[in-house]
Amino acid sequence: MNAAELAALADRLAEHAPPGTPERDFARAVARWLQGEEDTLDAALGLSAHRGQDSAPRRWRRDQRNRHLTTALELVEGDTTGARCRALAAEIARFESRIWPRWRVLTAPPPEASRLRTALFKARQFGCLPTTHEQLRNIARETGSSF
Repeated sequence: MNAAELAALADRLAEHAPPGTPERDFARAVARWLQGEEDTLDAALGLSAHRGQDSAPRRWRRDQRNRHLTTALELVEGDTTGARCRALAAEIARFESRIWPRWRVLTAPPPEASRLRTALFKARQFGCLPTTHEQLRNIARETGSSF
């Protein structure tokens, strides 16, 4: 997509989107970038990261991965969050060593995949999986999961 096509898309969005909607905000950001008010489209969209911060796409991928890991935590056995995190860490080790090497070329998990392995597959599509129960406990804490 070139700048002219992006400008036309932004114009169409602005024309039909009510004020205060993400579509209207997107159109205004594109207009600011095209008018030279912002150096990059990322900056115009508010996606630029400050030095030492993760970029917006990286944060989004991590959030998506953690959402699927939270689902996986709900699917493993354990009476406490710590027990579930230890069980999931062991399952992740098995998944990474035995399952992921075969599934990495797939766009979706096989239909016969368990719900747990499906959650791990989806999480893995967004990035590396945590390798320790401590990392999983931190994710559970950050996402507000309690078991």
